[in-house]
Amino acid sequence: MGVPFYSHLVFISRLFVAGIAAHLPALVLISITMTVMGLMAHAWLLQQRTFAQGPSLRSSSSSAST
Repeated sequence: MGVPFYSHLVFISRLFVAGIAAHLPALVLISITMTVMGLMAHAWLLQQRTFAQGPSLRSSSSSAST
């Protein structure tokens, strides 16, 4: 999840460093929106994977203890 966030952060910072943000403020809004959407998508996938693995780990550990 760090790599997509870092790449978005680099490109957003380049908007400000190059002065593009002053000329195209809508581009800043679009970039921030895409960053948030990317983080939400990665967090959702991580949550789905965590919950999908959860019950199988619990069932195998409970059967091992009996």
